[in-house]
Amino acid sequence: RRLCSSRRVFRALRTVGMTAAVDIAKGGLLLQFPFDGPPQSLQNPNSALMQTLFELTGETDVVACSVGRVSIALCVSEEAARLFRIRDERSRHVAMAAIQRRTRLKDWDDLEEMLELQRRHKAFVKGRLSDGGGNAEAHELASALA
Repeated sequence: RRLCSSRRVFRALRTVGMTAAVDIAKGGLLLQFPFDGPPQSLQNPNSALMQTLFELTGETDVVACSVGRVSIALCVSEEAARLFRIRDERSRHVAMAAIQRRTRLKDWDDLEEMLELQRRHKAFVKGRLSDGGGNAEAHELASALA
């Protein structure tokens, strides 16, 4: 529970490629990655990624393991059925509205990350262009970015 409620942990995991995270009804958190590197790092308690998670959560008993025969879709459908009790069109609308509100938080997080990356990229390009020496075009572009 503590791990899945930490926005800093989610941001760190998204930074290394996490595409989905779902609470498991019996406890725990199911994470999905598009490639094998981060999950392998999460299974090694001495990896830099796990050390970062320990630091972010303030706990050292976080354990990650591979799972089989469990999918994000299965967890989502079980959780949706448990949380929203969708019986008719009205309850489906209420459930979709709740899901949309949750999605907005993720969209704001994504927007903040994108803007920060854009600022860093702009500063990097400006720095590289400023080092362009006597190149008049580089100086002109650097002053336009300022």
